[in-house]
Amino acid sequence: MDNTNQTNQNDLVVPENDIVAVENDIVEAKQENSDTNTQNKTENNEASQFLDLDGVIKRSASGIEKLKQDLKIQKDMLDSAFLNDSVFQEHDRLVKEATKTRTATKQQISKQPNIAQVIEKINSLREDLKSLQQSLSSALAQYQKMTGATQIELDDGSVMEIVSTVKLVKKSAEFRP
Repeated sequence: MDNTNQTNQNDLVVPENDIVAVENDIVEAKQENSDTNTQNKTENNEASQFLDLDGVIKRSASGIEKLKQDLKIQKDMLDSAFLNDSVFQEHDRLVKEATKTRTATKQQISKQPNIAQVIEKINSLREDLKSLQQSLSSALAQYQKMTGATQIELDDGSVMEIVSTVKLVKKSAEFRP
């Protein structure tokens, strides 16, 4: 007798469709594991990028502060050299006298009614300009947020680029927790 075709009592016979189902389950489990690993790698990559960016910002801020301190030291040295020179001291005194005379003359001219009106008009125009610039800035930020555009074409056909300025400023003591 041929023993190869006989099924032993201890052998398990599994229908073909059950084998396929188990294989599919294994493939799905591997895919889920792969997706989880990919997601974890993406999250780890994003976290790593954030930490790198945070480090760059902190190193840059620290470097700027150090350069400001170095610049102040160098400027103080330069100012000291000028203050210790007698010829410079004499010229500085003459400049201060001339500046006082010029300022007094400017004030006298500014008191004239027609000149006072022009000065008032200039100040008013400056305030209007500042207000309009703030309004434009707000509208451009909203426009950029809504459209994602970085450029806008004006009525005269000129294309203008939308530029945002972001900077780091020291937090005021009243807002610190």
